Amino acid sequence: MYLNGVLLVEGKDDESLIKSFLECYIFKTNGYDLKKEDIAFYKELSKRHNIIVLTDPDAAGEKIRKVLNDEIKNTINVFLNIDKCNKNNKHGVAESNKDHILEQLKDYLSNTPIKVGNLTPNDLSKLGLNGDSNAKEKRRYICDKFSLGVCNQKNMLKRLNLLNIKSEDIKEALDRYGD
Repeated sequence: MYLNGVLLVEGKDDESLIKSFLECYIFKTNGYDLKKEDIAFYKELSKRHNIIVLTDPDAAGEKIRKVLNDEIKNTINVFLNIDKCNKNNKHGVAESNKDHILEQLKDYLSNTPIKVGNLTPNDLSKLGLNGDSNAKEKRRYICDKFSLGVCNQKNMLKRLNLLNIKSEDIKEALDRYGD
């Protein structure tokens, strides 16, 4: 089963639980640590995919959700019932269960994955985006150019593919690198 969109959750435990039963792209806000570069990426991503916000049913989750909703106008909000997501005096996505999460996401489930690009690590290598310090500077340039946020090479590839950026687009941008 797939999710028809990209899911934003608070942390790694939320991501781990959801990935144990659902094929989807997930990004973590790391709690309140919402970087402006990541928000810019989510905005760009929202032009191509549904952005589904699933935060904890508590004050912190609501604060994070509000920031995301204020910044990204077309988010989809999915809420968990606080009575169905608590363990060890904690309330959150990671304390919920598969059935409850799938029930809340039911309107966004699909039998097919979302369409993404097909760039590979080899493509990035051919473009000179891995290796020495010059490659690191080029990666930063590409991340800025395509509003990818701050990311390592693996996340860069994931984000480029989610935005359906093609090798030719990156090559064209690199041709202007240093101007």
